[in-house]
Amino acid sequence: MAKEGGRYGSGRVGGAFVALLLLFPGPALALRNSESQGGAGRLTFYGSVGVEAEDYQYESDYGTRDRTRFRTRFDLNGRGFIWDPRFATFDAGVTLQRESVQTNENDTGGDTSYNMLGYRLNTTWFANKPYPLTLYANRSQSTVSDFWSPSYELTTNNLGARWGLQNKWLGRSNFYLDRTSSESSSSLVPRSEQQLSLGMDSSQKLRPKQWGESDLSYGYRYTAWEEQVYGGNQRQNYLYLNDRSLFGDKANLTANLTYYDRSDEWGGTGLGSNAMESRFLGFNSMYTVQQTDNFRHFYGLGLGMNNTGNSQNTSHNISGGANYRFNAQWQVTGMLGMSGSRSETSATSLGDPGQQQETTSLTGNVAAMYTDTYFGNYLVNGGYTLGLMRSETTSTYGMPAQENTIHTVNLGYTRMNSPLFSDSLQLRLSQTMGEPSGSESNIRYSVTSMLTQSDMLQGIVEFRRYQQEYMIWTNDPATSDYYYYGMNSQSTRMDFGWSHRFQDSGSLMLSAGATRGDSQGVALDTRYMQARAVMRLRSALNWTALARAEQIEGSAYIAGRKVTLESDLNYRIGRWQATARYRYRDAQQEFAPFKEHSINLMLKRDYGFRL
Repeated sequence: MAKEGGRYGSGRVGGAFVALLLLFPGPALALRNSESQGGAGRLTFYGSVGVEAEDYQYESDYGTRDRTRFRTRFDLNGRGFIWDPRFATFDAGVTLQRESVQTNENDTGGDTSYNMLGYRLNTTWFANKPYPLTLYANRSQSTVSDFWSPSYELTTNNLGARWGLQNKWLGRSNFYLDRTSSESSSSLVPRSEQQLSLGMDSSQKLRPKQWGESDLSYGYRYTAWEEQVYGGNQRQNYLYLNDRSLFGDKANLTANLTYYDRSDEWGGTGLGSNAMESRFLGFNSMYTVQQTDNFRHFYGLGLGMNNTGNSQNTSHNISGGANYRFNAQWQVTGMLGMSGSRSETSATSLGDPGQQQETTSLTGNVAAMYTDTYFGNYLVNGGYTLGLMRSETTSTYGMPAQENTIHTVNLGYTRMNSPLFSDSLQLRLSQTMGEPSGSESNIRYSVTSMLTQSDMLQGIVEFRRYQQEYMIWTNDPATSDYYYYGMNSQSTRMDFGWSHRFQDSGSLMLSAGATRGDSQGVALDTRYMQARAVMRLRSALNWTALARAEQIEGSAYIAGRKVTLESDLNYRIGRWQATARYRYRDAQQEFAPFKEHSINLMLKRDYGFRL
């Protein structure tokens, strides 16, 4: 790799950067005019130099893996203006990174090197205008050399532009154009990709401060990708339109329209070529009227069409509802909805006769809600919801209709306006009768207590239970049969924590918790203890640490003990920054136990100067 290192030596870096600056003679004049510009026209250089080292070890019943990594990185950037800052500004840079990795896995290993040289140039023209023009270009060359394969080089180029305008036809518009290419002539890792993307985003206000005032936003996206090695490509057109219209002070209408068409073609060695076309059109709207201070009604409409390959799908839904508030405590809400869908799969040359299916459903619900404050500190809430649903499906093989009724109750309170103590209790019960059927219950209590200005206690206790039984249709044309499948799970969780703040020097938090659950007859119990510290040891020295121990019992797959230790030490003074990081994890679980730890050291210095 000595020869490759010579390619990316300091002479090429300096020469490339000077070449970028010579493209623009303006900075030379800017230097002579710096006094008249009050120093603002000076050419500014900035960047950083850093080194990083890592040692990683992994051990399990299936083998070991050791990795030692060393990385160096150099960044040189410059910014200034061309002729005059009102005309154009630029920001250019060069990045050089070298990385070497020594790996040993199960007594087999070697050295791997990764070298990267990158250039970038960003220019902004007419920066004092409302819509400046931005042009940019990036290029990176990466060379990889593995101990098990020949070296190869990957080159990536990126060009792009950003600009905007405003007129009475398009409104406020922003445009973008990006083109990216990746090339590698390696027979081991061949690559030849081209990607193009362009688009616009616009917005404007119609009939401002009049009846029917409309905030309109719309846009267009085009993306194209082509992979020449295996013959894959993709094209997509995407359009969207969003609108929010006001009809006086009480009524508003929101609507959005989305459309895209996409074509995909892919292939592979020995797989031939495959292609697929897809199109989608969707529309959704909601009309809301605040009739009085206590009465509001709303209506919704949705339509959708989706064609993918030999499958066609259409859907629609319509809904309406109202909300009425009797007083500050009581309110009631009701809604009705109807939806339908149709899907069709065409017959194929492989003998599939195709399928058709239509589904219609009718839903309705009514809810009563109560909210009030007692004793000045307790916010009490409660409610009851009744939901009805009927669904009927017509398909090639036939399916029975489904009907169910859902009853839901919510109760709870929250203690407020107490600077030292607050708690909350919430209960939710739900029962579903019909097809499918089931029940759900959830109760959660949380508390927060400020013992002192520096100490705080927190706790959460929660119980959940879920049961459901639903029909599985076999789609067997001979029997038209079905069977029932049940789901049953419950869990109990407790979490407690104590945190202490050391004035301005840091904080410490201790927490512990346990979760006991059972899902589909599989029991799983988890207990943990954790400590987290954030400390400022000196004005420029910061330390963070985490220690966590976890015990899992139940499932033979993940049962066992886990220990995690993490520590970060960061020192920063002036332009210098040093970081030391340690990670340790010991997972002695019944299946695939392992142990790993790593040490990472980083030293970095920023710099900057003006000419």
